[in-house]
Amino acid sequence: MKKLKLWLVVSAVCSVLFTGLVFAVSTPQINYNFGLFNEMNEQLTSGYNVQIYTAGTSSAPTIYSDQQCKTALDNPIDIADGVNFFTAASTVDVVIYDTPAETTRIRKSSFTPVQHRIVFPVIATEYEKITSTIEDLEVTGTASIAGDADVSGVLSLASTGAFGAWGYTGEHVALTDGSSNTNAGSGEYFEISSTITAGKVMAGEYSRLMVRTSQANQCTLVGTESQFRLYGVDLANGVHSGLWAYAEQSGTSTLSDGGTFDAISATVESASTFTVGATEFVTGITIDSSIDSGASIDASANFSGIYIKSNGLDWFRGIKITGCDTDVELSNGATINVGAETTRAGINTALGARTAGSLYLSSAGKLYVCVDNLGADTSWEVVTQTTAD
Repeated sequence: MKKLKLWLVVSAVCSVLFTGLVFAVSTPQINYNFGLFNEMNEQLTSGYNVQIYTAGTSSAPTIYSDQQCKTALDNPIDIADGVNFFTAASTVDVVIYDTPAETTRIRKSSFTPVQHRIVFPVIATEYEKITSTIEDLEVTGTASIAGDADVSGVLSLASTGAFGAWGYTGEHVALTDGSSNTNAGSGEYFEISSTITAGKVMAGEYSRLMVRTSQANQCTLVGTESQFRLYGVDLANGVHSGLWAYAEQSGTSTLSDGGTFDAISATVESASTFTVGATEFVTGITIDSSIDSGASIDASANFSGIYIKSNGLDWFRGIKITGCDTDVELSNGATINVGAETTRAGINTALGARTAGSLYLSSAGKLYVCVDNLGADTSWEVVTQTTAD
C-alpha cells in the first residue's frame, strides 16, 4: 500500500512537471530564412550584419537556431553565417548595415517569413542613418542623412523634403564659404551632353504646384517661392536678392535661328476656357513694393520698381515693347501708344476714349496729345513746333 501511494505521488509530480514543460514550449516558433542581394542579383555573403528587431520597435528579441528554442543565436547575425532563425513573431523589422566600418544602414519593416530575399538598397520606410553612396533610393517616410550621401541613380521622394527647419534660433543649416564657386545649400549640377529632340524642354530644376480644388479664400499659391531674409543685421556692398537669375556664356558660341539668351523668360499661358473679370489681374511680371512706409530711405537712393544698368556692353534699348494694345499706361490712366495713324479721326477710331494727357506717336513723324476724356476726334490734337528748336 505504501508503494502504491508513493507511486501515485511521483506520478502526480511528474504530470505537473510535464504539463508545465509542455506549456513552456507551446508557443509556436516561426522560421525566417533569407539572403541579401545587390541590384545585379548577386548574393552578398560577407561584409554585412543583420539585426532583427521586434516589429515597430528598437527592441531586439531573442532568436534561435531551432524550433525548440534550445540554442540562442547572436543578434545581430553576421551575413557570412547565413540568415536562418526561429522566433515567435509573425513579422519582424530587419536592419542591415555594413561592417566592420559602418557607413550605410537600411531598414526593412514588417518583414514576413514568406519573404526570402532583400535587395540592397531597399525602400527606406522610416528613420535610418544614411552616410554612403547609394545608386537608387526611394523614400516613402522619413530619412535622416548624417554626413555625406551620394545618390548616383534616382532619388524618389513620396513626401515633402526639408533642409533644416523654420525658425530664427539656429534651426537653419549654416553655410560656409569653402568653395571658390557658389557655396550652395542645395547644389544641383546637370548638363546637356546630347542633341535634344525638337520641342523638348530641359530644365536644371523643375517645380510644379498643381491646384485641383477651387479656392474661395484669400491665399497665395506659387510654383516656386525664393526668399532672401535680412534678419536684424547689416549689409554692405554686394548683390542681395530673393532671386538671382543668371545666364552666362563662355568659350565660343553662336546664337542663331531667332533663339533667345535670357536671364529671365516669363510666360503666362491658358486655354480658351479661361475667364477673367474686370477687376482681376493677369500679368507677365508683377513688381510690388511692400516696404513699410516708415522705412528710412534717402530721397537720393535708387528706389525703383525696375532698374536697368550695364556692367559691360550697354543695352541697345532699355525697354522694347511689342504685342501690346497699349504700350504704356501711367498712374493717372494716361497712355502712350505707337502706331501708323496720321489723323485724329484714325487715332480715335483705333483707341477710343482715352484719359487727357495720353500720347500717340505716329510712325509718320507726328505726335498727338489727348486733351479731354470725351472720346471724340477733336479730343486729339497734333503737337506742332514752328520755331527752329
